[in-house]
Amino acid sequence: MQEQQKPESKTLLRAAEWVDKTHPQIEFRGRLDSLVAKTVEIQILADELNEKAVVQDLEDLLAFLRLVQRVEVTGEPLGQIHLLGLSGAQLRHKSQQVKEAFGIDHPMPGRSLGQMGAAVNSLRAAVREVELSALRAFGEDRMDIAEGLNRLSSAVYIILCRRVSGWYEQSQKPGAQTVPSHTGEFEHKAKHLWQEVGDAARMVLSTSFKDRVSSRMMNVVQQNGIFYFQTD
Repeated sequence: MQEQQKPESKTLLRAAEWVDKTHPQIEFRGRLDSLVAKTVEIQILADELNEKAVVQDLEDLLAFLRLVQRVEVTGEPLGQIHLLGLSGAQLRHKSQQVKEAFGIDHPMPGRSLGQMGAAVNSLRAAVREVELSALRAFGEDRMDIAEGLNRLSSAVYIILCRRVSGWYEQSQKPGAQTVPSHTGEFEHKAKHLWQEVGDAARMVLSTSFKDRVSSRMMNVVQQNGIFYFQTD
């Protein structure tokens, strides 16, 4: 029997569910992927500008983004939100009460932000776009993801406020208190969830699904500790 060919206009939404590449959830995944890439680029810029504290905070955000990628595929709940050592409620409060939290007015986009500040503000705007994409894709079904992205936007804004207010310089002085990072927690949870996704996908391909489409059409690949769906 001739092997069924995947139309170029189709891609996998779940282990055996083909959808148009214009499907809202596929669009969301693409935007989320672009957001990860943009965060990495800004992290590299921070490293080049020797802003090590910003590099570390962006690493925390990256771990969270990778977790969002995984739970969107697995269907697992996102869970409690902790970014930059702050709870979801704290993120929201500090991003809204900037004067109280950082002693400054809300930073306005402009040349005065400098290269690093402008990049962080651009990242904040990109997060908001992905949040809207999530709402279009899932409606009320994945409000945990929408809320998580909303808090991520708050976290990026807090990074901007920390830079503008001189918070990073103050926090690095001897005796200054620091906030814990949850990067390791996010990475551990995400790795465990993706391991389950990989096992499930390979199981589907080894049974009835393999009789209908080529196993080359979907592989679960690992790169730098991250698992991806890879399709022809």
